[in-house]
Amino acid sequence: MFQPARVSQPTLDRYLPHQSACFLLYDLTAKQLIQVDHEVNCSKRMAPDSTFKIPLSLMAFDQAIINQVTHFKWDRQPHRLKTWDHEQTPKSWLTNSVVWVSQQLTPKLGLDKIQYYLSEFEYGNQDFIGHSGLHDGLTQAWLSSSLQLSANE
Repeated sequence: MFQPARVSQPTLDRYLPHQSACFLLYDLTAKQLIQVDHEVNCSKRMAPDSTFKIPLSLMAFDQAIINQVTHFKWDRQPHRLKTWDHEQTPKSWLTNSVVWVSQQLTPKLGLDKIQYYLSEFEYGNQDFIGHSGLHDGLTQAWLSSSLQLSANE
């Protein structure tokens, strides 16, 4: 059985000092883990935040809620990032990590469909409830809230 190469901790520490970092290198062709750095941190769950747009895009495309020519209308509310302050396309949404687009898509998908996909993807803790007592799962669960995922997952 192949054992992944182990890299000494100072390698990652040099690039990310004072961080709880993890590095996994996986060979998709060989379907095997090649390198692990800071293995203990790779099992710690945290909110997916911006990375959630990747499975969300798969859900939205699969359900035909969006396609390559979809335009997301901006509600004219200013945001902290100027790249968010205009209409978006799927490409600009993913490139600029536009949270308000994700927050438009999740209610369109609905909780049942999202839960279905999270289960199919075996995605972390699959908890899309959001912040306790706020009933904001559909717009906040992946943003430093209830949905948690580890690098290993």
